[in-house]
Amino acid sequence: LAVSSSSPPECSFSSLVAGRLYSVVIVTRSGGLENTTVVQARTQPATVQNPTAVHAARGGFLKVYWR
Repeated sequence: LAVSSSSPPECSFSSLVAGRLYSVVIVTRSGGLENTTVVQARTQPATVQNPTAVHAARGGFLKVYWR
């Protein structure tokens, strides 16, 4: 993936998976020289969907379900 020389340089990624750790390798070149940097970042976990709480009268506890 090539990044233009905008100021500041930036790059966007799409179709990432929630909660996954990604490593991004950044390579800079100038003349015949090259430098490499690696940065890691984790995407946010997915949002809880359809939470439901059910009270069990005989057990004195609460069950929570979600997707």
